[in-house]
Amino acid sequence: MDAMITQRSSEISDKDIDDCLAIQPEDVDIVLTHDCPTGIGMPNTPGLEYCGEIGFAAAGNL
Repeated sequence: MDAMITQRSSEISDKDIDDCLAIQPEDVDIVLTHDCPTGIGMPNTPGLEYCGEIGFAAAGNL
């Protein structure tokens, strides 16, 4: 995502994760996200380290 043109609401926030975790497991069949967990790396990102770590830290909770 381009930090200059990406809308704030398109980023996964801690509140979004908390909202997902508040749903009862039997009410959910699948969780889809376009983002990735942190620490797995991402192609074509060399030079973007100043933006912070790629992905979202709470992905493992989902």
